[in-house]
Amino acid sequence: MEPYMTRRRFLTLTAGAIALDAAPTTVSSQPTPSRERVRIATGLRSALESLSWIATEVGIFKRLGFEATVKLETGGPECVAGLVRGDWEFAETGSAPFVQGVIDGRDAVILLAAMEPSTMGPPVLVRSTMSGQPAELDGKRIGVLTETGQLAMVVRSALRTWGVTATLVPLETFAKTYAALAAGQIDAGAFTFDYRFLGPREHGSR
Repeated sequence: MEPYMTRRRFLTLTAGAIALDAAPTTVSSQPTPSRERVRIATGLRSALESLSWIATEVGIFKRLGFEATVKLETGGPECVAGLVRGDWEFAETGSAPFVQGVIDGRDAVILLAAMEPSTMGPPVLVRSTMSGQPAELDGKRIGVLTETGQLAMVVRSALRTWGVTATLVPLETFAKTYAALAAGQIDAGAFTFDYRFLGPREHGSR
C-alpha cells in the first residue's frame, strides 16, 4: 500500500464509496482492510475553507474508508507550497494561491469548488473610535493574513476603489488579527463574516 493517498486515487475511491453507500447493505466475512491515509491542509479557519476538517470531525472520511489528517489555518501560499513539497495531498483554500502557483511553474490543480463564485468581498472591521467610512482608512494599518494571499489582493482592490492608501500588516491568522484590532495595534482588519457579528458585540468594532 502507498504510504499516502494520491489525488487521482482519492477521487476514484471516494466516488466508488459514495456509490456503494447508496446500495443495499450487505454483510461480509472478509477482514476489514486497512484505511487509506490522506493529508489535507486548509487556508483559513472558516466554514468555506474547513469543509475537510468538518468532514473528519463528523466521521465522513472514516465512513468512506479514509484516515484523514487535517492541518488547519495554514495560509493560502503555504497551502500550495506544501502541496508541491508533498507535505499533504490536498489543500483547501482560495483560488488565487493556486493560480499564482501555476504562474510560478508549480504543478497545482484546482479539483473542486465548494460554492458558486461570489463578488462579495470580506468584511473589514475598524476600531470602535472610527465611523467605518472607507476614507478613514487612508494612512491607516489594516491587518491581513499574508501580504500575497487572496485576502490581501481583495483588500488592495477595495482600497484602490475607495481611493485611499493604507499599510497592510500580515498577522497570519484571523485570531491574531482580531486580537491586534482589539488591542489597538492595527486600525482595521479583514475577516470572515463570522467576525462581522463577533467584533461589534465584543469590542464595538464597526
